[in-house]
Amino acid sequence: MGLAKLAKISIIAPKAEVEDVIKELFKFGDFHPVEQEHDSIDKNLEEMLERVKKIELALDMIINDFGIKSEIGVIDSIIKGVKVERHTIEAEDVKGLVDALESEAGPIISELRELSSKIDLITKEIQKNETLLSVLRLLKDLRIAPSALSTLRRTYAVFAVVPIRDLQEIKRSLPEAAILHVTLTKTLSATLFVASAEDAERVERVLKGFGVKPFTLPEWLPGTIPEAYATVESKLVELNAELSDVKQKLNSILENSKEKILSLKEGGKYS
Repeated sequence: MGLAKLAKISIIAPKAEVEDVIKELFKFGDFHPVEQEHDSIDKNLEEMLERVKKIELALDMIINDFGIKSEIGVIDSIIKGVKVERHTIEAEDVKGLVDALESEAGPIISELRELSSKIDLITKEIQKNETLLSVLRLLKDLRIAPSALSTLRRTYAVFAVVPIRDLQEIKRSLPEAAILHVTLTKTLSATLFVASAEDAERVERVLKGFGVKPFTLPEWLPGTIPEAYATVESKLVELNAELSDVKQKLNSILENSKEKILSLKEGGKYS
């Protein structure tokens, strides 16, 4: 039986074509892949692969989070036509390609992340102020001044914002108190607790156990309910205008950069 000479070779191919390359090699029959130890991988190549993975992951998140379509639908192609935009990246070697991908994708990724984070922060601020406005509207309509409740002598009264999930348990724990509540949001309720002065200590202890604190006006607001209401109302107008402006800027970047984002994502596959 004759002996065949064997040669050890290394084949470099784009990730997107690896499966096809392996299929073609196995057609030769005597092709045997050699398992490589992790330590034997070229450190520079490993570093570049990690950089490409980070770019791909960041671009994938943008594509998924903002619903960028990688394929044109049939109806859109009929109505708008199919327009394929090419994006060219010139590089002398793999390192040059990775550097180019980072330099082009980096600013887009950073700006979209920054705007998305800003939208989240403004949205949370709007929600917080909408809840505050609902509380102030209720106090204004009922002509209740929370600070005046503490001056009552024969009656203990406290106004607080309470999580709805705790309301029934608080009621069961305070049968001696009159509890009036109005729903503010899906999770919060404006609640007025009224009890005799003798029961004040017990009511306070129960409320403290549930983490409920008497409502007080934030320091940045005027001292009267009507003025505080007007201030929060004005702030919400500003916040909503700011949110609209940031969303418009983000949508503009997405519209102008979506083809480039998809191209860079595709470029990462062939790095």
